[in-house]
Amino acid sequence: MAMRAEHVFGGKRWLTLALVLSLTTSSLGGVLDTRLGVDFLVKYVEFTDVLNLNFFAAPGGALLAPNAVKQLSAKRRVAVSTFEVADHVALTSAVTRGAQAGVLNAAYLDTPSDLELLREASNQGPLLRRYRWLILCRSVAAINTTSSIYLPVDNKVMFVEQTSPNSTVLKLYDIYQATMFTSQQVRAVGQFTATGGLSMAMKDPAQSRTNFTGLHLRCVTLPQEPFTYLAPGPDGTTVLQSGHIADVWRILQNTLGFTYTCRQPADMTFGVLSNGEWGGMMRALVDGEADVIVAPLDYTVERAAAVDFTIGLRNTATRMVTKKRALMDSTWTTFTQEFTKEAWGGTLALVFLAPPFLAFITQLSPSEKVKISLRDAYVISVGALAFQGASVETTSGAGRIVFIVIFLGTLLTYCYYTSALTASLTIASTTLPVESLQDVVNSGHYDIGIKLGTSRQGEFQHSLTSPFREAWQRFIQPNLGLMPTSHQEGIDKVAEGGYVFLLDENVFVYEFGSDCRVTLIPPRYFETPTGLAFSQGSPYVKIFNQLILRMRNGGILDRSWEQLQPAKNLCDNSDVISLNPTQLFTAFLLLMVGAGLAILMLPVEKWYWNRYGKKKVEEEIQPPSLYWGTWG
Repeated sequence: MAMRAEHVFGGKRWLTLALVLSLTTSSLGGVLDTRLGVDFLVKYVEFTDVLNLNFFAAPGGALLAPNAVKQLSAKRRVAVSTFEVADHVALTSAVTRGAQAGVLNAAYLDTPSDLELLREASNQGPLLRRYRWLILCRSVAAINTTSSIYLPVDNKVMFVEQTSPNSTVLKLYDIYQATMFTSQQVRAVGQFTATGGLSMAMKDPAQSRTNFTGLHLRCVTLPQEPFTYLAPGPDGTTVLQSGHIADVWRILQNTLGFTYTCRQPADMTFGVLSNGEWGGMMRALVDGEADVIVAPLDYTVERAAAVDFTIGLRNTATRMVTKKRALMDSTWTTFTQEFTKEAWGGTLALVFLAPPFLAFITQLSPSEKVKISLRDAYVISVGALAFQGASVETTSGAGRIVFIVIFLGTLLTYCYYTSALTASLTIASTTLPVESLQDVVNSGHYDIGIKLGTSRQGEFQHSLTSPFREAWQRFIQPNLGLMPTSHQEGIDKVAEGGYVFLLDENVFVYEFGSDCRVTLIPPRYFETPTGLAFSQGSPYVKIFNQLILRMRNGGILDRSWEQLQPAKNLCDNSDVISLNPTQLFTAFLLLMVGAGLAILMLPVEKWYWNRYGKKKVEEEIQPPSLYWGTWG
């Protein structure tokens, strides 16, 4: 379990170190006053880009001599200050007051008073973790004999050892420990000699602290493709099987040597802030029930104020999911939606207004041999719209012009209509029902949904800009109890129509990319990095960040992501889709209506024939009477 450095030490091991220091054969004080010490400081501040040096000592302890201050200032133009501090309160005040870029704090570890001051400083975690230190001592091994000084994995302390006054070598050591109760890791990271100068591989040895043996982290996680694929473990635990984040976590574990146990939150949510309290994984981390979140936790301002995020493993964004407009799915408008209302109005105007002109011209034109009645003119116009010719021949120029206008107009209308109908019935549409969230809010034809407990809830809830604020107030907040409890439920609502669901674009691609009922809308909202998070103030964030950055620069993160890419969406491979009865219902309906009208008209026509038609026909075909006259 990861612990914090807020503990007062004591006991036999503390007395052992104090005794070791008190029995040292010679005092360390004054080593930095020698030429070796001054030369070392000059090279060290140059190598580590130091601009200001603050030297601290306990009451009666050795301070930096004026001669050393003078030489250091002259050679490197470093501002040097010395402080005598009685306790950690005075030490903290002096360090924080002088905190600025390029500052190095230094002190001797020579007497039990010096050790007590260092011990108290180690209990004040930020002093050793936020500010750079240079500690000079006789024996690094002596420090390692006690657990009274806690040096967390992200401490900024460099230890310099001079084993004897006559030694011409100053050895540099890095000391850290995975937890307060694990042993210290001591590593030689460089040395300084009068002849060879400073030999040091890196400015910040913390970049290579990779021994976390003895550290056990309590992890909280949730399943989400393609980041975390989980399986049940023993005693209610959860096993990280695979996934992008699981792969990264496994590399980190193998590199650092820690152990871990994962569980899932009771409410199975990532966590949002509601009425001042966190839920889900965030609550487990904030309440100290877990040390780290191993899941794709999106970075938000509210979360960042409560936990410490690592470097993002992947950028993600929220996108809208709507029902796909692949084919016509309207039963009643399949054969009418090819034209807009204006286009249908123009077509009807052509059909109903052109015939009167044709009849009028043929009736008045003196060169027209055939006079076309208004009824015949309408038959000709409707026949032209149905792509049928006419047996009528016009002889006047004006009549021919009207004929050409009717047939060209109906020809273009017919071609456009049939091509649009064919395309809409057989080829998947590339048009989108909406183009942005603002369109959804303004349309009034859609409901908006999100999965509760995710970062999207917090982003909408706290947004002050339109359309997010409007979407929250009009669609989401009044229907919190109706919001989908899972991504699948949200997608199913979208497929029913009239619903827009917002979710992580990666979740859609991996979980619903093959669902041909729905599609993603291009605009990306709330783009943010996603990745691991530790409890606030955790000493492990810095080390994890360094390793994650190395994996990113080495291409490990990209390779892991590429290996998890899903197969090509099958919906994109099908350009032609078979028709179904829904699309053809209107055509069959017209046939049935026509047949029904014919059946209804049959008895009416039969009655009309028996009553009037038969008599009229008989009169028309009756031969004329013969009048026989007399010869006279």
